Amino acid sequence: GSIGTRHAKNITQIGGHELVLHDSDSSKAASLSNAIGARTAKTIDEALSSNPDAVLICTPPESHADLAAKALKSGAHCFVEKPLAIDHESALHITELAEKLELVLMVGFNLRFHPGLMKIHELVESGSIGRVLMVRAEFGQYLPYWRPKTDYRDNYIVNKETGGGIVREESHETDYVQWLGGPIQDVYTAAGHLSDLDMTAEDSALMIMRLESGALAELHVDCVQRGYSRKCTVIGT
Repeated sequence: GSIGTRHAKNITQIGGHELVLHDSDSSKAASLSNAIGARTAKTIDEALSSNPDAVLICTPPESHADLAAKALKSGAHCFVEKPLAIDHESALHITELAEKLELVLMVGFNLRFHPGLMKIHELVESGSIGRVLMVRAEFGQYLPYWRPKTDYRDNYIVNKETGGGIVREESHETDYVQWLGGPIQDVYTAAGHLSDLDMTAEDSALMIMRLESGALAELHVDCVQRGYSRKCTVIGT
């Protein structure tokens, strides 16, 4: 997929070597391998048999937990695209497994490395805005515009069965709200498939949260608005 391709190219560009690629579409894997000088593996087990230092999992969410467990048990550190898993029990299982094996397990919440959010985090941590009272976050963009060269119905986000839906797909916002304001204590979510997009999963969601610190947070995520919106506001004393 697109993110797996991006990671593979980035690893090559920063000096990574002995890169092994596996994809359910062997022709895609072969094409990318030829382009960046990697090699392919026909199966997951074949890929893991090379005893990799680290494994990057860039598959649809429903397979994240099983593949991460397999990678960790092989002795490899593990990077998993978000969301870590599609249910709490699976996420807990692989985090506990990583701790037991003393391996690094990292989730692809790349917005934590965005200069804007890093600056906000710095201001919060330094006490510049005082005590955090409220955090407000929003993401929205029309799904067919995400990858204009492909049919949006081919994206796993449209299928509830494969772990799709805007809540899991845009869990970036849920993650960085906790990064800025602390762990969530209570949450109320209203979500649904509101548009005419051909989806079985939700395309819009509103969340109201009370954080353990006592602060409040509100999140808006959707894949229906025709413009692009991604913003964050932190209100302090």
